[in-house]
Amino acid sequence: MPVRPRLPKTKTPWSMKWIALAIVLFIAIYTPLTLHYRKPGPGYEPAAEMEKRIAAATWERVDARSESPADPTTARTRLGPDAKISDAPTRLPDGLSEALARPPSLPTEITAVGAAAETTPLIAYQINFICALASADEQLVGAQVFQKGDRLVVLPQMEKITGGPRARSADAVMLLTIPAGTLKPGHYAVTVAAVARAKQWTLEVK
Repeated sequence: MPVRPRLPKTKTPWSMKWIALAIVLFIAIYTPLTLHYRKPGPGYEPAAEMEKRIAAATWERVDARSESPADPTTARTRLGPDAKISDAPTRLPDGLSEALARPPSLPTEITAVGAAAETTPLIAYQINFICALASADEQLVGAQVFQKGDRLVVLPQMEKITGGPRARSADAVMLLTIPAGTLKPGHYAVTVAAVARAKQWTLEVK
């Protein structure tokens, strides 16, 4: 007489209340762990990051020579009328911070600027500006110029004095020279950056 195979017992499905309870417990454990280990700040946004990289790539370093201390009265090769100087936003333009190797050490304030409103590509363009020093332990050591299209941004470079003579004046004067042939004909918006008060003007290269 043949032996019949045993049929597997039918498993009883879980009750819905146990499934719901398991979901609630999972959420209760997962949520605080996520909040605890999640990195602070906004999440990674690939599109925004790509826009920043493109903006940074469009800023180019301009060859310029800086001299400090300098004569604060006038630039040496002034051509045409004086530029009309006004206060400028202190926030750096989009992409410029990303284009720098490290954050700039800017002066607190630009108190005065001497520059021409017009020039030609045939002569060097000079900018005279005065920085207010935050303390006697600070000194003006140079400046960098960056260009993006019709925008020129001057970044004065401040440095702490360690072990040397301290500044005798509350101001520092710099003469910045952009060599002839650097600026092409056109209209430019020029800014000398600072933390609390920056300066700006328009320049026409004929």
